[in-house]
Amino acid sequence: MTHHARPALARQYADALQGKTPFSGAGDGLFVAGERRTGKSRFLRFDLMPELKRRGVLPLYADLLHDKAKAPEDALAEVLAQAVRDNLGGIAKFFTEAGVEKISLPGILAIDLKAIGKTGGLSLYQVLDVLQKQVKKPIALVVDEAQHALTSESGDAAMWSLKSARDQMKTATGSNLMLVMSGSHSDKLSMLLNSKTAPFWGSVVQQLPTLGDDFADAQLAELRTAYPTLSALRGSVARNAFDHVGRRPPFFEIAIKEALAASGAPAHCDAAAFEKALLEITQQSAQRDRAGYTAVYLALESLEQAVLVRLIEQGPAFRPFDAPSLAFYGQQLSDKVGTGAVQKALDALREHSEQLVWKSQRGHYAVYDQGLLAWHAFLVANMAWPPKG
Repeated sequence: MTHHARPALARQYADALQGKTPFSGAGDGLFVAGERRTGKSRFLRFDLMPELKRRGVLPLYADLLHDKAKAPEDALAEVLAQAVRDNLGGIAKFFTEAGVEKISLPGILAIDLKAIGKTGGLSLYQVLDVLQKQVKKPIALVVDEAQHALTSESGDAAMWSLKSARDQMKTATGSNLMLVMSGSHSDKLSMLLNSKTAPFWGSVVQQLPTLGDDFADAQLAELRTAYPTLSALRGSVARNAFDHVGRRPPFFEIAIKEALAASGAPAHCDAAAFEKALLEITQQSAQRDRAGYTAVYLALESLEQAVLVRLIEQGPAFRPFDAPSLAFYGQQLSDKVGTGAVQKALDALREHSEQLVWKSQRGHYAVYDQGLLAWHAFLVANMAWPPKG
């Protein structure tokens, strides 16, 4: 499945980052949330970054969850070290090809590529400032899964360092450092900016639009070209099927492949049989997802269920140990619940094999998988809450 470009959205975000959109707030950082497998990272890498590059900006990309074993600050430092290697000219190339990790360029600070952001090395700000002055163009640092930085004190410190760099690299006409922070869960991402103790307090999280009907129509056009017997396929069927899989392109592609096999491709492919198979496969996929969440929920202890539901319903306002929450747990269990038991339940949810609950190093909690929110909302909307065993 080829990349489905969204140039208009890329231009919109690039305008906001460059201060061309009044009151967008993106001049202080663009924060976008999008569920996993909905095309967020592909949009950032293949649409937004090329658009910024066309405008004379140097885009850099760091994925803080690409290697879960790597500390977030180390992932950022590695991206900056590579940017130095790539952009500081022939002298830097000579040093790095010779295996030297400490680069000294005339008129600027020496850069130890293995000590960026560490004691004794240059700070993230210093490296970004040197890099920007050498390339003579603004830098856009795109940090994917940025909320992962909040799981450690050092990662949190790295976010504060980037905030400081942004402030110090501002000019009278704009900024020489544009920050784009993305995450797969808006509640987690909002912890970067929702209080005075957060590094980017005052900014706003935007929900990245999911791929629309035009994406389903584009896949339909590819199918009609590849399989002439499917020329009668209806757009409404493809769009409904795309909705069933939560507008997630990888799952839509899998469903299309399975529907093709079920309808006789490649030797023979019947349009009516394909449509029927595609709808059934995508509907069953959605039902399996919900059934999976239900099975996990029903296997939890009663207090774990109550704590998880409270977190789902409260979102960023969740306070696990306040009086209203304790009263809620007590009502669910028909018994008084203490803070020690609640902490034990939270720990169990965090350590669960399905990773149900996420915790920042500041003690804030969020649902780990945003699919739980959709599962809960579906059951509530269909008057099927709470689920029965």
